[in-house]
Amino acid sequence: MLILGLECSVNACSVALVRGNQVLASRFVGACSLQSTGHFFMRRSAETLMLLTQALFFSSTIDAPMVERVAVTRGPGSFTAIRAGLSAAHAFAFVAACPLIGLSTFDVLAFMYRQRYGQSALRVLLPSSAGRVYEQDYDAGVVHVAIRDTESMTEKTMEEAVDSLGERVLLVPPVLQAQVPEVCVPKVLYPQASATARLARPMKEGDKHTTTAFYGKNPYAH
Repeated sequence: MLILGLECSVNACSVALVRGNQVLASRFVGACSLQSTGHFFMRRSAETLMLLTQALFFSSTIDAPMVERVAVTRGPGSFTAIRAGLSAAHAFAFVAACPLIGLSTFDVLAFMYRQRYGQSALRVLLPSSAGRVYEQDYDAGVVHVAIRDTESMTEKTMEEAVDSLGERVLLVPPVLQAQVPEVCVPKVLYPQASATARLARPMKEGDKHTTTAFYGKNPYAH
């Protein structure tokens, strides 16, 4: 199955074409490349995602109608960027006349960690507002990341999230790295479109997923 993955929920943009476990082509622009300060990143996120996708198809032998599924992160994350990603995903799914799968940013980061480092118990943090973070835990020994009920996540201060960490590995996107207390050394990963696509691959119609944006109670916007 040929899947187009889209991701721009956490201060970076990426797109990927994946068949099975093979990444056929991918493009990534990080926050530094986007000069992500203030509202600049948010104004550019939709434009950047479209340009990356055009470059992706231009550099491959694949045309948009060949895509069999579109996968996109739906949040939590930056308010404007999530909307941009979902809008682009809906447009491409319409062009390709294929299903659209929405995944939580938590799941994508947990999936990436476990593909690289193994099945440790995890705590994934994402930015909320006013210096707070959203938290979601994943148990050890689970081979595949389950599709989570994002609305069951909790919101805490960074200090509260680290103090109650226990034996879990802390996983954060780069935007949160500087906020982590020095007593803890987190794993740091950008969510990537290739992981979004690979995580969506085994899902079937009727599996729990949604393409509704999830911003959290207090969406943060730069």
